[in-house]
Amino acid sequence: MIGAYVNNGLDEHALDLYKRMAPALPSAVTFVSVLEVCSSLVDVNSLHGRIKELGLETNPVVATALINAFSAAGSLLSAEEAFHCVDCKDAVCWTSMITAFARNGDGIGALKTFSRMNLEEKALLEKALQAREWSRIWPSDLKSVGIILGFFWGASRFGDG
Repeated sequence: MIGAYVNNGLDEHALDLYKRMAPALPSAVTFVSVLEVCSSLVDVNSLHGRIKELGLETNPVVATALINAFSAAGSLLSAEEAFHCVDCKDAVCWTSMITAFARNGDGIGALKTFSRMNLEEKALLEKALQAREWSRIWPSDLKSVGIILGFFWGASRFGDG
């Protein structure tokens, strides 16, 4: 129901329903939907605390939603903390962190994260090839878009673009 409210632009209804479901345990899907409509850092921090209580901070989908919410609220440090809680980062998680740096005007941070992602994916690919696991996902072109945006925003911030 919360997801339906979010999908139809009824953000206040979604947040209200989340608050009223207090005795029930929210799922990862619930948090992803609610984080999408959080407009303040106070709301995001509150949800993050509940996510930690339930042990969902290592879930890549929830962590990605946290990264996006913290980034939108201007808290890059908190976005990084959420990112580092995930052991098995997928392309979407990496892209969200790269884009968070870009959105907050840190082109260098976006580039460093992109570089680290490539190193980690290369190591995983080498392991997969050695183990003959052919189902590994290749890097997403979306990460490249995040890097380009990071440089554009970073350059415009310093008057170079």
